Amino acid sequence: MINPDARTWTSPITGIVLRLQPVSAGLMSKIQSDRRGKPTIPTQRVNYGTTTAPEWGTELNPDDPNYKDALETWQSTQSTKVAIYVISTGVLIDVPPEFASEIAEWDDTASLAELKYFYITKIIPSDELGDLTNAILSQTVPTEDGIAQATAGFSGNS
Repeated sequence: MINPDARTWTSPITGIVLRLQPVSAGLMSKIQSDRRGKPTIPTQRVNYGTTTAPEWGTELNPDDPNYKDALETWQSTQSTKVAIYVISTGVLIDVPPEFASEIAEWDDTASLAELKYFYITKIIPSDELGDLTNAILSQTVPTEDGIAQATAGFSGNS
């Protein structure tokens, strides 16, 4: 549940109240459009001629199973980067030192953003993360719900 005046979001399940702040739409877009590490579509040799008079060429082969696996992994990594950015930047919260120590046992290279993301995804049920993300983004860019709520508040729309 969002309280836009206080810039807070309350978990309906746990009752935890999180303070929100806008995230940079430009940086989020930059993360989403980053193509570094994206696998290249492989090519395959194709005969444009006949079996007796072959004319060989190459075509892109996006159906290559290795490419499909690599692309899926890359897309998942990009989605995770966006989620880490939005949640860690959009929620004002300190990570308890004991939680940071717990993570360090498993991943001693985790950034502060990753620590915040791990902590928030620990204290907020997974089925509420979409609502939390929408609440953060509503502080940043217009959402359908936000536009509907604002429109409902105009005189003559009641």
